[in-house]
Amino acid sequence: MKQLLWTTGLLIVQILILNHIQIYGYGTPFACIFPILLFSLDSPRWKILLLGFTIGIIEDIFINTPGVTAATFTALAMIQPALLKAVSPRDNDEKDFSPSARNLGWGNYIKYTLSACLIVSILFFTLETFSFFNYIKYLISIGSTWLATFFFIMAIERVRTAKI
Repeated sequence: MKQLLWTTGLLIVQILILNHIQIYGYGTPFACIFPILLFSLDSPRWKILLLGFTIGIIEDIFINTPGVTAATFTALAMIQPALLKAVSPRDNDEKDFSPSARNLGWGNYIKYTLSACLIVSILFFTLETFSFFNYIKYLISIGSTWLATFFFIMAIERVRTAKI
């Protein structure tokens, strides 16, 4: 239930606010990948894929990118368990290990988030452009989206794990 609220809230913020933010006309933050990153290691793969595709297709409808975001977020959902396994502690035997800065430590959580944001940025702009003709704009778009997405997710995680 809590994850459904996070997903719905972030999707609304993404559609109404973040889609209208462009960093010098190049990058837009994708904060709505955050719910995909919250799945634990023992989560069923179909659940992660379904959520990634659903968020992506809803996003596609509102930003008029037919299937690009759905493909990108589904790909992220496919590799999310491998990314989490790469940064999770080796001595951790818990199957329901959920990714958070508190559980992973800030260093590992930053690695996890940076790699996920980079993958999303590269995939999205590669699928959207489908050309390397203007590679400077392509690289600037990837870099600005990567960093903007990372900073938004770090802010969300700070709010989520803050003790009230």
